[in-house]
Amino acid sequence: MKKRRLLFSFCSIFLVLGFLLIPPACCEVTTTTEGGRAVFGLLDLMGSPNPFNTAGADDTVVMSRIYEPLVILDEAGVVLPGIAESWTWSEADLTWTFTIRDAEWSDGQPVTADDVKYSLDKCWELDTASGADAKPMLAATDPVTVVDASTVKIKLADPPIATFLSNMNGPYIVPKHIWEDVEDTLEYANTNPVGSGPFLWEEYVEQQYVLMSANPNYWGGAPHIDELLFKVYGTSDALNLALIAGEVDMCAVDQYSAVPQLLLNQKIKIVLDSPSNYWSFIYPNHRFEPNNLPAFRRAVDLAIDKEQIVDFAVFGYGAIPTQVPMVPESMINPDTTWPGLDYETDAERIAAANDMLDAIPLMSDMPADPPDGWVRTYDGEPVSFTLNHQSTPDRVRTAEIIQNSLAEVGIEMNLEVMGTGAMVAMLFFGEDFENWEWAIFGHGASPGWDGIVQEYANPSYNVWYDAPAVGWGDDGEGGGTASALAAQAKIRAVQLETDPDDQLALAYEAQELFAAELPVLLGHQASLVFAYSTENFTNWAPVGLFDGYGSSGWLATNPNLISITPVEE
Repeated sequence: MKKRRLLFSFCSIFLVLGFLLIPPACCEVTTTTEGGRAVFGLLDLMGSPNPFNTAGADDTVVMSRIYEPLVILDEAGVVLPGIAESWTWSEADLTWTFTIRDAEWSDGQPVTADDVKYSLDKCWELDTASGADAKPMLAATDPVTVVDASTVKIKLADPPIATFLSNMNGPYIVPKHIWEDVEDTLEYANTNPVGSGPFLWEEYVEQQYVLMSANPNYWGGAPHIDELLFKVYGTSDALNLALIAGEVDMCAVDQYSAVPQLLLNQKIKIVLDSPSNYWSFIYPNHRFEPNNLPAFRRAVDLAIDKEQIVDFAVFGYGAIPTQVPMVPESMINPDTTWPGLDYETDAERIAAANDMLDAIPLMSDMPADPPDGWVRTYDGEPVSFTLNHQSTPDRVRTAEIIQNSLAEVGIEMNLEVMGTGAMVAMLFFGEDFENWEWAIFGHGASPGWDGIVQEYANPSYNVWYDAPAVGWGDDGEGGGTASALAAQAKIRAVQLETDPDDQLALAYEAQELFAAELPVLLGHQASLVFAYSTENFTNWAPVGLFDGYGSSGWLATNPNLISITPVEE
């Protein structure tokens, strides 16, 4: 059997050595000074400052500076106080009770339990992305109750799901006195956001920048910097050059090949979020034939050179995952590893994928001597699709590897670049929803069985989950097959099993059923890289937090942004 090559390329080794030479950021201690403008470089920016439309990390990195959820999570999934300073659970009446901290909105009014109830009720009424995970866990009627100005109760359905508390990391709490008179919540432009976070909204130019100023009355302590600028650079090369030139103080690094060059600059430090639980998915739209056939999806999955994706698309900053995402490490079924690792050579793997495709009814066979550019047919039609992907270098390289891999088995993939916002809209709710064919899309999740249930076996249909997005399951959109329903039922059974041994056995079975169905393909499990410059600011304290729907990254978290101070002249 071919052994998995070392996951770290030369660039990765360089990075590790760099870490050994760089003192931890938390150990930097200088005299605290005030003032200055810190610049966070971005490749994309949210479409509008409407917190109810926040739908992932690209939005959260900005919006979590203004708005806050009830609770936040650290990188290990531990629940920490947010706007709620404490909470208790009552098994007797299946109720969480939250105590709201002494905080105020940026217009001077206090944050109250009424604000919390309004925000949560509105999230669940509108089926927003931030409230989707928790909504199925609620009591059927009036789940949120105000006890007094600083206390709110949330009642759960029976049986209660233990991860409800962590899902309160999603919905932002907004001021009721601002939003209750808004006629169309999701369309509201919100040009002057009023929040409870450490920064105040100053100026916004769509897809160019957001300027914020320090909130002197923030409950967590006023930032030491005067201003925070989120600026769009458009390309990774432009962003990296701006960081090297000192124009950008912090950013995420998605061009992995740039890390060694960045480390040559003594003023640039790197932090690596290696257990980020971030997956790069290859989504097939089951609404198009033959994407709806599990045998076809398995053959495509085998044909894609995932080792090339890890080694060349992400330069070793990642790993080949199992066939099932989000599984807790203690529950991973070793029989669900990528089957491509079982072949000595790539030629053998491709031959096996071709044999699988040949065996599918209505699929044309591989020619004995296939000409260049040959394309199979299914039911007389060419097996040709459009593969949508983002413009970041790792996505471009991943798409090209997929295109070249599938050409070897007679499947044509035409590549089409699109922005992150357009991608999210296409997959989940926009005008082109359901009309795309294949897409590369990444998202993070805290590993845990509840995450699998939410994404692939949730009894409540919600367009924000992976299964409805690709049309797999019991929603009537490309799913509903006996095998799909059996897999979903087994996934849900694991969540409800209390005996550890029985739960593990069920988890193994569920993973095998999922791998046989393979509703989505996994490209790689990524590491996330962040960089910051010490030229203009010091006292960096990078902290990995989930402080809103989607991780905002190690550098954009509120504790880090509050701690940084200008370098003394």
